[in-house]
Amino acid sequence: MTSPTGIKRNNPGFTLIELILVLGLLAAILTVTAPSLSRFFSGRALKEETRRFLALTQYGSNQAINEGIPMVLWIETKLGEYGLRPETGYPTNRYNTFRYHLHEDLEMDIETTELNQLDVIRTPTVWFLPDGSISETSLYSIRIKDRREGETRIAQSHNRLNFEVRDRQHDQMVQPRP
Repeated sequence: MTSPTGIKRNNPGFTLIELILVLGLLAAILTVTAPSLSRFFSGRALKEETRRFLALTQYGSNQAINEGIPMVLWIETKLGEYGLRPETGYPTNRYNTFRYHLHEDLEMDIETTELNQLDVIRTPTVWFLPDGSISETSLYSIRIKDRREGETRIAQSHNRLNFEVRDRQHDQMVQPRP
């Protein structure tokens, strides 16, 4: 094989100069695209956290029905944590207890009702009852806010059987986008 300089080589491959040029081009491309990639991934954090929270509410409801025990979804807004556990006094195992931390760009805000105002002062909670419903004293809705992109509101459905993404102005369910 003959190289671009006209020297015959026995082993085909790249020279050090060619590799440095390719790496320089890749670095230049990454420098130009980094800001838009950053915005893309921060917007994904809000969507993924919303999906994870909704999945946890569905799992909590299913666990309460399947095991016949009340399940508690708790939220620590100051710590940026939330999780699921059985009601105090019921058996706990690693399959029905969860703890999640919010992404660093996200925060949660609790909306209170007259029934849950005192509980929100303590630790905001949702009680999933063994009959499949949500306790009347459970928190009604939360907002997950991205410091740059916006917010998502998650609220109890009108029949109090699950949670869904809601539009605040019209208080209607919003279909999540894939």
